[in-house]
Amino acid sequence: MSQGQGVELGQPPAVDARRDAVHVAIVPAIYQDDEGYSAIPSSKVKFAEDGSVYNTDASDWEGIIDPFPSSMVKPGQRVWVLMRPGAVKHLRHTWQHVSLEDESA
Repeated sequence: MSQGQGVELGQPPAVDARRDAVHVAIVPAIYQDDEGYSAIPSSKVKFAEDGSVYNTDASDWEGIIDPFPSSMVKPGQRVWVLMRPGAVKHLRHTWQHVSLEDESA
């Protein structure tokens, strides 16, 4: 990997890419579906005004449901949402996103 370049999730690794570690912004949320459908782990989601998340096929998806559980996610279930790469304005162990209330104050 060229000096100064980092991992860009969502893009294929460069030919010279090596093992690395990344920070991924995550937020707990409740999965909702008006029709009662369950979600597959890693489903693309958007945030509702109440902070819950719902499945979306829209190009402006905001995150994905935790891809690691071995079972479907039921409506009303708490989930981790991994935020879309590049969508988070600032990342340490506190972070901000336009659809969520600022918790850094």
